[in-house]
Amino acid sequence: RGFALRKIGRQHESLQDYEKASELNPGSFKPHLNAALIYAQDFGDYDHALGEFDKVIALNPTCVEAFSSRGLTRMLSEDPKGAEADIEIALSLSPNNPDALCNLGNLYLKHGDPQKAAKTYKQALDLNPHDYEIRVNLAIALTQMGSERAAESVLHEDNKAMQLWKAKGREPSQPHIGLKSYLWHFLTKGKKVPNNERVQQKLSGKRTYPVKSNYLL
Repeated sequence: RGFALRKIGRQHESLQDYEKASELNPGSFKPHLNAALIYAQDFGDYDHALGEFDKVIALNPTCVEAFSSRGLTRMLSEDPKGAEADIEIALSLSPNNPDALCNLGNLYLKHGDPQKAAKTYKQALDLNPHDYEIRVNLAIALTQMGSERAAESVLHEDNKAMQLWKAKGREPSQPHIGLKSYLWHFLTKGKKVPNNERVQQKLSGKRTYPVKSNYLL
């Protein structure tokens, strides 16, 4: 029921359901994982999210989703070393995981290394060529490298990627079960831009941060 409540915007009730689920089945990591995603994605409450991810990993130390998503949360919390350590663990557990690779690319891009970001996004895109948000992030990295033509070529291979790039604004859909990507924007201090201020820049513009933060469900 927690999934359904979250989908219709009743996150607090969803969290209550996950808390009850964890009390009924204290050995299950899933309620903590889902609660962590709500705290991180919906509320931007990274401290509580990190606490829930810690519980997941204590219960399931080989959970790729928890390490990758905790790494993303640490990135958003301005803890790049912790973020990279978590994402590297995720990739050691699942080397060909495109979502973890995308998160690593996001980390590189956020901290000013578009060359490493582009290389990592290319690896992720090779593994998941239909992921248009990875494609957009690759274009952002290429643009920051001064390779506008290469960026345009990458975008033209996918209509959704081009539409997302050109869009003047887009509200992220309410996350639901199965949704792996979440659209974020950041201010220069690392804060999220409020939903009503989310704006996509055009190909000729410059972007500092990736458009995709990849939480895993």
